[in-house]
Amino acid sequence: MKLTTDCVPCMLRTVNLASKLAGKDEQSRKEILLNAFSIIVSNWDKTPIEISFELFKMIRRVTGVNDPFKEIKKISNQVVSNLYPMMKKLVDISQDKLETAVKLSIVGNTIDIVTVDLSDFEKMLTTAFRKGLAINDYYRFRVTADSSNNLLYFLDNTGEIYTDRLLLETLLDLRGREFNRITIVVKGGAIVNDATIDDLVSAGLDSLPNVSIVLSSNGEEDTGIHPYSEELNHLIKQHEFIISKGMANYEVLEDRKNIFFPLIAKCSPIAERLNVKINDLVLKYSYRS
Repeated sequence: MKLTTDCVPCMLRTVNLASKLAGKDEQSRKEILLNAFSIIVSNWDKTPIEISFELFKMIRRVTGVNDPFKEIKKISNQVVSNLYPMMKKLVDISQDKLETAVKLSIVGNTIDIVTVDLSDFEKMLTTAFRKGLAINDYYRFRVTADSSNNLLYFLDNTGEIYTDRLLLETLLDLRGREFNRITIVVKGGAIVNDATIDDLVSAGLDSLPNVSIVLSSNGEEDTGIHPYSEELNHLIKQHEFIISKGMANYEVLEDRKNIFFPLIAKCSPIAERLNVKINDLVLKYSYRS
């Protein structure tokens, strides 16, 4: 997915918030925004994730702060981990446990850099039971979950990672047997509020049976595999059941076949591409070759 004009205000808001969280004054933030706009314009033909990599390299260099969103991510994790027992109970009492876990995982995708309030997220949880999926490939998801021997799971954000844990545990419970292999992809370094290896360990995902962890790049050297790389292609080909959480992962992997995309369409470019409304819940299976 290429950059659109609607992506630019969102990117600049994120850059401004990052510089503010890094403790920069008004004049410094203006200079950072000018640098950001220059990076966007000079990289217009690149994808949003590639441009984000360049923007956050610049932010780290100028501010000297590696992870401006550290405290927000910590709060996000605490908020959703506190709600985990309630979410688990909702799954346990549901007629279709897996469907409920999928919905909760999708609702978890609402956790972003500005959504950290406990009462807000509790309200969001209730929408999982009131709102249907605008794109609903759940039947295919359930069949694939039962028949597959290995699973590749691309994580998205902090906080949300606890709804991913619930989905993975529910998958294992309903299968009644372990996957031969579960491969979880997580950021190898900080960028915005993306989950990192520390978040994965804190959420207990490293304790799943037959699990291995693959790091994905945050744009810096030696932080993991890069999007659009041959290494990523090879990883995908090794797995039968692939789950890719969130909009950023959708932007990278939308043209691949046999991938499930659980997400909320939080912006107009993604909503238009999926032919849904903003804030619609989506479980899309990619049939593209």
